Amino acid sequence: MPTSRTCPSRSEPSWRHRSEPDGERSGRGHARSGHRSGGEGARQAQQADTGEGPQVASGCATGPSTAGDGHLPEHLERIEQVIEPGSIQCPCGCGEMMKVGADRAERLDVIPARLRVLVTVRPKYMCRTCAGKSHAQAPAPEWLVPRGLPTEALVAHSMVSKYGDYLPFYRQAGIYRRQGIELDRSMLAAWSGRAAALLAPVIDAMTAELRRSDRLQMDETYLPVLAPGTGKVRKDFLWAILRDQRGWGGSDPPIVVFRHSRLRNGEVAQEMLKGFTGSTLMADGHPVYDTLADPKKTAKPWAIAYCWTHWRRRFVKFGQDTASPICEEMIRRIASLYAIEKEIRGRDPATRAAVRQKLSRPITDALRPWLEGCLQQLSSASDLAKHIRYGLKRWDGLTRFLEDGRLEMDTNGVENSIRRRP
Repeated sequence: MPTSRTCPSRSEPSWRHRSEPDGERSGRGHARSGHRSGGEGARQAQQADTGEGPQVASGCATGPSTAGDGHLPEHLERIEQVIEPGSIQCPCGCGEMMKVGADRAERLDVIPARLRVLVTVRPKYMCRTCAGKSHAQAPAPEWLVPRGLPTEALVAHSMVSKYGDYLPFYRQAGIYRRQGIELDRSMLAAWSGRAAALLAPVIDAMTAELRRSDRLQMDETYLPVLAPGTGKVRKDFLWAILRDQRGWGGSDPPIVVFRHSRLRNGEVAQEMLKGFTGSTLMADGHPVYDTLADPKKTAKPWAIAYCWTHWRRRFVKFGQDTASPICEEMIRRIASLYAIEKEIRGRDPATRAAVRQKLSRPITDALRPWLEGCLQQLSSASDLAKHIRYGLKRWDGLTRFLEDGRLEMDTNGVENSIRRRP
């Protein structure tokens, strides 16, 4: 990748630097700030964003972030600025000094987003000999917004800003206004709607791919939406269906499809899964998924594999408010199951199932009678007893992963795909 070299005034101050041999470049750039608060803040933000279980990748990074340590990625363009000393003549009168090395420092720079006008010109040609009977002109290109103002790149940028970076249209309108451009948020919303309509076939193809999958994860979450004309926020829901076979080395690529709904009930889940092959669905213990397993309500009922993480959270939260040896022991036993899962992640289904039968099943077989014994010591109306009964009621679904190496212990995959990230 070519880089440009500029030679500023010899009187300019030197940068903060580190020494390295001449012509040699480190594999990773190092940018060290004189103030440590930036790096500490980045590390704290990274720790705060850590979720439970494996994260679904949302970018190009394949390894842990090192931004907090000042390492700059290699794919970034490097613009070299060479600062020469005022004189390279030896003070002893020996002549010109020889270059023996260089100190290099890398700092992160930015070129702010810049708006421009793309002018499309279609020249017209006419034959003078034929008195204008013959003429030629290229046909007008098809645009996302016919005879409209935006290019496709501008619409894509607006959609990524809203749905990827959580920048509402009214704030985007304010940014454009600082550039002297008036773009009403209703106009930005209309452009986004046109783009969404063009993307519908892609979503349909992804859904069709999911339909042939027999092991899926499903989740839903509260979605605050501004209610038009009321000035209030209403409670909608965002649903997600995920296929992710990376845990057992499957060959099908990960896919997640989202759907917005005003309701959170079994009918919505049934409609989303209409036409699916159907087999096992990994979900939390919310009652909406009971409909999918009920043969009286669903023609082809699903086998539900319940999420251990959701059950574990109940004990974690209870233990934070009330000291409980039962909670501590329960969390410890679940942790032992996850330690086994960590060792077999990425292995083939047969190996995973065999290891679970050998190592995980004894833990779950001992867990159930222990919990039943704990119930005898607790008031039936206590919150801790309710948390225990939550899992015992769903025991078959919680232990379904022991028999099938293609299932996970939890729904962290779909939950992380639906979770908001900064």
